[in-house]
Amino acid sequence: MPDLIQISASGRKRRRARARAEVLAAVKQRLASNCPYAFYFREVTFHFAYGVLTLRGRVPTDRLQQALHALLANLDGVDEINDQVDVINSRGLSHICAK
Repeated sequence: MPDLIQISASGRKRRRARARAEVLAAVKQRLASNCPYAFYFREVTFHFAYGVLTLRGRVPTDRLQQALHALLANLDGVDEINDQVDVINSRGLSHICAK
């Protein structure tokens, strides 16, 4: 018979995987339905673990970076947004987030 600790650990893994899938699906849904400028976020990736949604990539303006934050605010299961998005425009690098 499997050890109770092993069953508990595998249950936690399944819950985390389900939460990750739900949050990432919610991100995709918000980008698809509520965002007329989602095109600009095509170079942004989203990772979720332990309540933290991490954004990585680049956008062309600070306003779009702020819009992305506003769009993703108040997602169920997300306690924190870790923004690692760089703002890069046609004139070059506007700023780079500390990694």
